[in-house]
Parts: sequence; structure tokens; C-alpha cells
Amino acid sequence: MLTLVDSLVPWLKVLDRCGHRYLLVLAGEASWGRRLAKDVLQELRPRAVWLGNADEPDVAAQVLSVAQAERLLGQECEILVFDAHTGFSADAFGLASGCVRGGGLLLMLTPELARWPRLPDPQQRKLLAWPRTPGDVAGRFLTRLGRLLASGEDCIVLRQSAPWPGLPRLEPAPATAPVVADPHCLSDDQARAVEAIVKVVSGHRRRPLVLDADRGRGKSAALGIAAARLLQRGVGHILLTAPRRLAVHAVFEQARRLLPDAEMRGGSLHWRQGRLQFLPPDELAEDRQPADLLLVDEAAALPAPLLERLLRAYSRAVFASTVHGYEGSGRSFALRFRRLLDRHSPGWRALHLHQPIRWRAHDPLEAFVSRALLLDAEPVSAPAGMEPADCRLQRLDGDRLAEDEALLRQVFSLLVSAHYRTKPSDLHGLLDNPDLQVFAFGPPGEALAVALVVAEGGLPPELAEAIYRGQRRVQGHLLAQSLAAHLDLVQGPGLRLARVMRIAVHPRLQGRGLGSGLLTQLGDWAEAQGFEALGASFGANRSLLRFWRRGGLDVLRLGFRREHSSGEHSVLMLKPLCPVAEGLFRSARAGLGRRLSYELAEPLCELDPWLAADLLRGSAGKSLRLDAADRRQLEAFARHRRGYEVCMPSLHQAALGILTARHDPLSDDQRALLVAKLLQRRRWDETATLLGHAGRAAVVAALREAFVRVLDATAVS
Repeated sequence: MLTLVDSLVPWLKVLDRCGHRYLLVLAGEASWGRRLAKDVLQELRPRAVWLGNADEPDVAAQVLSVAQAERLLGQECEILVFDAHTGFSADAFGLASGCVRGGGLLLMLTPELARWPRLPDPQQRKLLAWPRTPGDVAGRFLTRLGRLLASGEDCIVLRQSAPWPGLPRLEPAPATAPVVADPHCLSDDQARAVEAIVKVVSGHRRRPLVLDADRGRGKSAALGIAAARLLQRGVGHILLTAPRRLAVHAVFEQARRLLPDAEMRGGSLHWRQGRLQFLPPDELAEDRQPADLLLVDEAAALPAPLLERLLRAYSRAVFASTVHGYEGSGRSFALRFRRLLDRHSPGWRALHLHQPIRWRAHDPLEAFVSRALLLDAEPVSAPAGMEPADCRLQRLDGDRLAEDEALLRQVFSLLVSAHYRTKPSDLHGLLDNPDLQVFAFGPPGEALAVALVVAEGGLPPELAEAIYRGQRRVQGHLLAQSLAAHLDLVQGPGLRLARVMRIAVHPRLQGRGLGSGLLTQLGDWAEAQGFEALGASFGANRSLLRFWRRGGLDVLRLGFRREHSSGEHSVLMLKPLCPVAEGLFRSARAGLGRRLSYELAEPLCELDPWLAADLLRGSAGKSLRLDAADRRQLEAFARHRRGYEVCMPSLHQAALGILTARHDPLSDDQRALLVAKLLQRRRWDETATLLGHAGRAAVVAALREAFVRVLDATAVS
């Protein structure tokens, strides 16, 4: 009697010649699935990776834990064993599937599909805030995944407790590969991409190239081929950046293939007088490095403000992005970044790579992964003329989302199109986080905008005290713990808080007030549910700050360091919904201006001064007034030409009063000038460059003009 291995090995040998990739699931006991997987690897001796149990012995493969999945970036294997008995990570599954080459197999080991959602899964702990346990997870994500697997569409399931089905018939790939004009490229699409990248250096300035593709189309390889050719043509310095250095492995590998005598030193490839150098994106944005060309790979995983700074800093740049991938939302990138390009570089060019290189078109594994992780979910068409008054708030129950695939796709597509950091793990949380509430905003039964709200706080007094003293931290409760640890509010963790994690509006309906309408109704819902405050935390930029302020939230804290993921400082905003919270937040809000006046001189000395001015506005909670002494000092500087250095203490104090008042007569640029020179203490030349002035004399003149405007507009207190 033939064993599974006897049947599977000949089929895998045909699959190797086919060019397609398949998902094969061994559903049963862990020992059974692992033994069969090891037998297959032992028989075939392929280039293989075993992902999911780093302690698995006697495996003819590279063995990695789920936490080490990022090591697979830039790698290829013929068989990938994904051991889900140790937990299922949606992010790792999406990432790892891309390293299986054409003709390869993803062999997934799972419990019996019907039992799987009820079994303990260590990965579920990442969804849970204190004091939740895995028993609080409903298992909807794994139930849905099991249903998709059981359908048998684009996958094969072999069950320990059932007869094995027949394996699909395979058609070998054509014997002759298509002819590509460029000998170093594997498709005409890739050749066109290489040519377009090279042209960015020789063509007109300020005409960046945006290159996008699904995974496996040779996008990163095209960057490497083009970089090598440019170095061969005498281009001296090419900068390369991406969210992670591992993500550009393929770029360096392709460049080295064309430049065999090149030398790698740290994060740079040196060839004769030229070099291809990797630098992290936040480092590039803060400290511009001169270069002949900037290459940005996996640009979708970077926030729009960070991309905008790179776009402004480099006149010759290529931004490459994965459209449907675990790395980040390519559709969010396309929608948001292209608006920036239209504004800053109207001559930009777009190029999309269609042809798969690493596997054949209509690949079964690619199709299954896209469907299971909703990588290909697109927003429904938006009705014309939709206004906030036409919409109502609808809470979407997790069971309903899990059972209604069309609604789930609609909700997740909006999250993906609106936020660059949406990942497959967010789909897991959407279905299984017990503290997460999902809201739709639109006509009955439709989701034209969505919001994710998580319950926080309500922590017992002894735990709140320990958090306040820095003795404890618990998982989750981001806002609640920050109130105690950063704002000296020991009562903060005890408040019941509703944190808005995400708000997303249909791309074609943005700017019509749907987001603001949704936020207003969320506040009403939170108050009715007994929450004591509504809050949010995000990477600060001016447009987001204005949006949340329109919803009644106030800034209480700004983080000192830029987040590596967003390139922005995180900001904490809250709206009190009860008298106790109102009293606590009023004191914290009043202290914001005082704290920032010190922080802007050192830890926040490089913060965008326009953003800093927005953060300060209104924090004093009172109107702008000057006493007689203040007015005399300002008059002496502004109208009687007293020297800047003599007046510095008075100017600093006056600037703080102006910037923290509810209203002032200054323009945005004048407020930014006061921040940059008087609070951040920037050098004269730096301030002049930042504000577009000719030098020190022009900056002093602009300061005098700003204070004259204040003097004319204020009364003596």
C-alpha cells in the first residue's frame, strides 16, 4: 500500500517543473503531521525552511521560530513547512509565503480543522490586554481560516482522520522561456522598470518614479540591476532606504551579481569610486545625505509625512511599493502619496509590474494567501453625494463579521486603504480581540467609514499606584498607563477610557465630513456606555491634529522620540466625558505649555516648529494679554531697536504667552518663527533657512514685525 510520502514525492517532482506553487495542509495530531513533513524533506532534500518551532530536532531544513520570520526576507526556498501547532501568526504566514519559489510547496501543519479554533494558541496573547487570557478569544479568525482551507479552493487538505483526496493534475510549464530583450532581466516588465529607474538620473530633476507590483514581480531586483548599471556609468553615490534593512537584501544581491568585484562594507556596496549605501528612512529624513539618486523600497510601509520629507529632500528618487503585501498597505500608499506627488512633483511617473517572475501567473498559493488575509480587498464603489447626515453609526458584532465575508472585506478594505500600517495581524485582531469594538458609518447595511475602538483602563488602585511608581507595566492600556507614567496622574489608570485605534473613510468620500461625523457619534456612544474619556494616540502631524481637535480632543502629551515606524512623535489626545476626567485633564493640559517650553529647547529641538506652534495653541486656556512690564520690553525690542540679546528673557516669556493663548494675531509662519528661535533656540542660519529669510538681520526684522503685530492687537492687562 502506497504511503502519503510515496504518493506525494512524484507529484512534487512534477510541481517543480510546473512553476506554480501550492498550499498543502496536513490536518491532524502534531506528531503525525511533523513526522510526514520530515519524511518528505528527508526523501527530497530540497532547499527548505521549517517555520514555527525552533526546537524541532532532526529536520532537513533551516529551522526558525515565528518570531524569526523576518529572516526570510530576500530568501527563496523550495519547501516551506509552516508549523501552526505552535501558533498561527498571520503576519508570519503572509511573509513566509513569499519566499516559496515557483514550483515549490508551502506545507502547513495544523490540528484538525474543526478543533483548531478551540485549542490554545500562544499567538493569541498578542491580541489581549491585561488581565485577559487566551480563553477570552472566540477563535473566529481560525474558524474562518479553517473554512477557507476546507473549501479546497487553491489548496489541498490531507486529514489524518479521513481518506486522502487525489492530488490535482499539474501541467508542466512551457519548455522555452519567453525571450527578454535585456539579458539581465527575467521579464519585459522588469526590463522596463530598470530602464525607467536609470532614466530618473539622466532625465529632468523633480520627476520621481513610482514603481509598484504585487510580490514576486522582481521589483526589488530591478532596483538592484539599475543601481549596478548606474555605478558602471559613473554615478557616484546611490542611497537606498526601506523600513528594515532585511527588506533590501534582494537589491544588494542583484547589484553584486552584476558587479562581482564589488565589496560590501557594513551597509554599503562599494564599486570603484561609487557606492550603494543603505540608511534607515528616519535617519535620512532628519539628516539629509547628499546623493545622486535615492531608492526607497517598500515605500508603502512608511508614513506619508516621512515620504514627503524624502520627496522634498531628493530631486531624483524612486519609490517602490508592494501593492498587496504584508509589508504595509500599498493601496494607502497609492492614494495618499500620489496626492503629495501631484502637489510637489507634477511630472512624476508611475510604472506597474504585472508579470510574475518567481512563479507562474494564476499561482494557487498567491490566490489563497490573498483571499485568506484579504490582501486583495478593495473598497466598494462609493455613492455620489453622500453626506454625514445620510449616515448612522452601526456597531458590527464579531460573529457577524466572521460570517459575512462581503462585509468583512468591505470593512478591512477601508482600513487598508486609509492606513499604511495595516497588516494581516490586524485582521486577526478585528475578529478576535475581545476588547475591540468595530463601528461602521454609512447608510444601513453599508460601511463607508469605519472605526476601531478599544476599551482601556479601569485598573485597580494598587496596580495604578505601581504603574505610577514605575514598578509595573501591563500589556495594553496604552493611554491609561501613559497618564500615570508620563503625566503624573496616579488616578489615570483607574479611568475607563475608549481609545480610537483607527478611523478610515472611503477614499472617494474623504473631505466631506464623514470622519468628523463618525468621531462625534463615537463620543456620544462612549459617554452612553459609561466611559469617562475618549482618546487617541498617533504619529503627530498638523492635519491629524486639526481633525482630532475638531472632535473635541485636546493634546496632553507629545513623545520625545520619533517613532521608528512612522518617523513622527507620538501624541496623546483625550476628551473628558465626566467631571472627574475633566478636572484631571485640565491640569495636565495647563501644564503642556510649561513642559513644552523646556522640552523644545532640548529633546524636541528638531520638532517641526509649525507643528509645535499648533500643539501649544490654547494650552494656557486664556486670552492673550500683556502686563505693563511685558509691553515695555516688547516695545523696546520691536519699535525702539533694542538688541535681541538684551531682550532675550522677556522675548522668550512673551513668546510662550502668545503661543499658548487661545487666540493671537500672528500668521502660521510668525508662530513658527517664535518657536524656532525663542523656544527651540535654533541657530540664526538654521532659522533663516527654515523660514525662508536671507540671514540673521532678516530673522531679527521678522521677529520685530511679529511683536509689533502682537502689541497692536493686545490691550494692557
